[in-house]
Amino acid sequence: MLDTDNLLIPGLTRIAYVKCSDLPRHIRRMAQAGIIPTVSVESVDIDFFGDSKLEFSRSKDGKETSTLTFSSSDDIPLHDIAFIAQDRSGHRRIVGALEAPFPMVAVSESTGGSAADRRATTYTVTWAGRPAPVVIWMDDDNRLPIR
Repeated sequence: MLDTDNLLIPGLTRIAYVKCSDLPRHIRRMAQAGIIPTVSVESVDIDFFGDSKLEFSRSKDGKETSTLTFSSSDDIPLHDIAFIAQDRSGHRRIVGALEAPFPMVAVSESTGGSAADRRATTYTVTWAGRPAPVVIWMDDDNRLPIR
């Protein structure tokens, strides 16, 4: 028997960030109640490249963790932000909330091999809690996400 349930969402089509302080209250509780939270805040798209993925794991004792990994040359703030990841089918999941625990962002920078290559920063965003990540509906969607 496995200790964890794992889910991998590769090939993200959109990654953006929003201010945690702008998010509605209790989106995790809404998700636990089966309600898809609506997020009506300004988001900033991130220009990302290479492999991007959102991983989800759940331990036997119920602890849930999301890990979002992507590379970008954008300067991204590291505090008071939550990340929105959209998959190929258009479903959006948020990694972060207004309430603690907040996402932890690890950064590793590298430079290109030549002057023509752009600087790359790899971001690894980890969010623990329950549930993580949360499926959301944003007001710029023209449909509700399907679970």
